[in-house]
Amino acid sequence: NFFIMKKLLIIGYGKWGKKIVKNLINAKVYNEIYIKTKNAYYQCDFRLIKKKTSIDIPLKKYDRVHICVPTNQHYSVLQNYINIKNLSIEKPLFNQLKFFKKLKKKTIKVNYTDLYNPITKFFFKNVKEEKIITINLDYCGKYFFHDQYIFLDEWLDHPLSLLFSIFNKIQLKKIKTFKIDRVKKLNIFEAILKYNNLNIKISLKTNLVKKRLITLITKTNDKIIYDFSKNKIFKNKKLIYKANTTSIENFFKLRNKRSKKIQIESLNFHKKIFKFKRKILLKSKKELPI
Repeated sequence: NFFIMKKLLIIGYGKWGKKIVKNLINAKVYNEIYIKTKNAYYQCDFRLIKKKTSIDIPLKKYDRVHICVPTNQHYSVLQNYINIKNLSIEKPLFNQLKFFKKLKKKTIKVNYTDLYNPITKFFFKNVKEEKIITINLDYCGKYFFHDQYIFLDEWLDHPLSLLFSIFNKIQLKKIKTFKIDRVKKLNIFEAILKYNNLNIKISLKTNLVKKRLITLITKTNDKIIYDFSKNKIFKNKKLIYKANTTSIENFFKLRNKRSKKIQIESLNFHKKIFKFKRKILLKSKKELPI
């Protein structure tokens, strides 16, 4: 059977929810997709036309529930679905530490997009096996943020989820650049991190060409580049791998339990990312936006 599950319920249907539905329909991951918003209940057919349904299907009939509401609503919405066996949610899990403390021990699958990219497994493998001296994480987006801290809060989860999947403890050495240009509509952030003798640089920018590149530099000066936007891997500018699936497909296809070595679905993992992100946000406030 090509469909791995029958019924999926998505809570919330904003910009990202629409992208998820379109991707899942094109990939034929589910044969029934339902959407629940604050005021409506829909079923999606395979022509991407929303049909309002008159029957609200009981929760126990769904094979999976995915929460896709704004982050500040995550905790309140999560309480209504906490007993669902296959439960997932968009990143970040919560935006306040008190919610982590309130939540009982529970395995919740959080959609840190890059962790489920088909090329990520090769990134993990090369970091472990190659003699790496530098990791550069370079993200650019097109949407300008008028608030620099919302920009960081939105984007930092991506590089941090990758790093904390490999390293237990990372040092924040310095914030190299932290500025916002309202005329050119640019958000820019650069930070230098350290893990033992490994140098790590995070670069986040907006209102430029969209890209998600991770570069590993080895002791022999080889460059291995992971293009997370195009699902491609290059070594010294030569294409060595291209994946046919997407991170959204992988996220919804893979079972909840992943490698024990990469406990990316534990509450502690999400909390670790949250705390480190808060550390960066607090430190950034000392360096006022230009």
